[in-house]
Amino acid sequence: MKALVIEAPNKVKIVEMPKPKIDSHQILVKIKNVGICGSDIHVYEGKHPNIIPPIVPGHEFSGIVESIGNNVKRINVGDYVTAMPYVPCYECKYCKNQQYNLCIRIKILGAQVNGAAAEYAVIDEEQVFKLPNNVSFKNGAMIEPLAVALHAYKIANLNKKENILIIGAGTIGLLLTRILKLFGIKKIVVNDIIDYRLSIAKRFGAYITLNSIKENIENKAYELTDGLGFDTIFEAVGLEQTLNNAIKLVCKSGKIIIIGMFPSRSINFNIFDSVRKEVKIQGSFQYNKRDFQEAISILSRKKLDFEEIIKEMPFVNGEEAFEVASKNKNFIKIQLTLD
Repeated sequence: MKALVIEAPNKVKIVEMPKPKIDSHQILVKIKNVGICGSDIHVYEGKHPNIIPPIVPGHEFSGIVESIGNNVKRINVGDYVTAMPYVPCYECKYCKNQQYNLCIRIKILGAQVNGAAAEYAVIDEEQVFKLPNNVSFKNGAMIEPLAVALHAYKIANLNKKENILIIGAGTIGLLLTRILKLFGIKKIVVNDIIDYRLSIAKRFGAYITLNSIKENIENKAYELTDGLGFDTIFEAVGLEQTLNNAIKLVCKSGKIIIIGMFPSRSINFNIFDSVRKEVKIQGSFQYNKRDFQEAISILSRKKLDFEEIIKEMPFVNGEEAFEVASKNKNFIKIQLTLD
């Protein structure tokens, strides 16, 4: 089979690999759409702290079941599916509580094991979910990032009257904007440095957008919150500067939810103001099974549709797609398509 491999920083190549074989509890998926995620770009640029090339990327995908193992019960050949892209141990404390994202021996497609940017991928039955008939392959490959945004929303435990700031209008920041709007949050402010992304944030439910290159975001933030700062801030970029901005802009006793993937394991941040303001800082990592199932349900009920922010490119143009995703910030999500 053909697979796309990040061989080294800024070097992507399509290679021939053996078609994978399945065990009795596994499913062979013929990939139709696979998204290029921000973490894939970090790997491509040589900036990911935990993923070392060579690796087949891809953890946002949809496809058709080509074959199933002898013990598979829920899934049939020909089903349209997507999947949670991590391989948990199923045995640790967190797995037994269905918190697979916190598994102490977790392996993630496109990170610790090869991902779905290939003609085929093998997935454990436990991680595979059928796509509803009214969900396209295009939207099906967005369920994974939607579950990321949904998990962050749940962790924040918001009330509907809070002033919310989302820093970063990339894929996750925009999906989170749409989720907050869907669940009745009205005071959503989105900050980015690219007007194109901010225009989409406005359509997705932000009532105010802020371009921090063009305006003094600190003055504007305090103007919008009666001088107090935001109740909850979602950091969806993954930079030292944006985290420190969040600490500066959050209100006393406020919350900062970190979703962004930082290119380094350690950064400098304003611990003094974090303590002085009694800020609650919490990470949000991936999602659990319930989040993933709810994301599918939301799409099946046509509550959301993300096709307008997706640019499809043929799998054979994978090298170009990574270059575009890395350099051209006027695209939100690029998906590779396979026949």
